[in-house]
Amino acid sequence: TELPDGTIAVITYESAKIDGEEVLGDQIVELDKDGGMTSVWSIWDEVSFDPDLAEELSGTGWTHANAIDYLEDEDAYLVSFLALESIVYIDRASGAVDWRLGGDLSDFSLSGGDTDLFERQHQFQWIDGSMLVFVNGPLQQGVSSVVQYALNMEQGGAWKAWEYEGSRGLSSMVLGDVYRLDSGNTLVTWGYGGVIEELARDGSAQWSVEASVGGAFGYTTWLEVLPEQ
Repeated sequence: TELPDGTIAVITYESAKIDGEEVLGDQIVELDKDGGMTSVWSIWDEVSFDPDLAEELSGTGWTHANAIDYLEDEDAYLVSFLALESIVYIDRASGAVDWRLGGDLSDFSLSGGDTDLFERQHQFQWIDGSMLVFVNGPLQQGVSSVVQYALNMEQGGAWKAWEYEGSRGLSSMVLGDVYRLDSGNTLVTWGYGGVIEELARDGSAQWSVEASVGGAFGYTTWLEVLPEQ
């Protein structure tokens, strides 16, 4: 993700020796315009190593960070960790984790205390106190969805404000993106499903594009097209 001054924040690996074996962990590194590199944050400083996750996700980093956004107004990063089933808020200046959404260490829970808010999530969007997330779902079920959780930042409550499951059996076992447009519609990229849809609030498709058979889409960036001068 790019910061206003041109700095690029990157998710990359930081290796560590665990019982004589090299293990890949996630870190955030900033690259400035002159080529300088600064480490901002590391998973090794935050979460205790889990060998079960490392075995399950061999070769992809044991926490599997897969998406990062920068919040300019707060000078902070939001990072999605697939293996932890969590999205983490990291203060850029201090490197401190202010809060976590989802997973065993979540600072937010549903009314019954459940913190399992999503499974195998990818890209997300922070929208004025709520989190819009593409949820890939369990591999064996082949069901992906988009869910928006409204959050009570003071009391730690979370509740579903909106949810949509893919029509026509759409799912994506990896990748997946979601973005709320200014119109209120939601742009959903069904990664390996090979479909991008613009959805109204009621889930009706306003626009869509499909890849050829076997094709897939990665992440999507919405650009406002300016009128010709």
